[in-house]
Amino acid sequence: MMNPYETPKAQAYGKDIAVADKVTMHCAECGGTNLTRVKPKEFVAFTKDYQCVQCRYQFPASIPIWVALLFIILGLPLACLGVLWIYGNFDLGRPIPLAIGAGILFMGAKVFWKGLTSFGKQE
Repeated sequence: MMNPYETPKAQAYGKDIAVADKVTMHCAECGGTNLTRVKPKEFVAFTKDYQCVQCRYQFPASIPIWVALLFIILGLPLACLGVLWIYGNFDLGRPIPLAIGAGILFMGAKVFWKGLTSFGKQE
């Protein structure tokens, strides 16, 4: 019977990546147990990623469910604020307020999407 904590592959970064085993914390690529914490690859991240010292394979740490919910709760209103900001400044024709609104919309959408996609990878 397979250990429920062993999840060798998961979808993130647009490709298959390893997920740290919660019990033994080993690399799913080479099986090495010597892991270090490194800067995350993603734009929105809760903690640092893990990297195997032997094979240099980098993968994200799992995210607690409360963080995923917090990302959703904060990201959706932020994205809506960006849409409203763009809508309110669109007829003025000024590029700076439109760029600010686009930035708010982008950040809100990224945080919201990170919360939605993190539900399958909780601790």
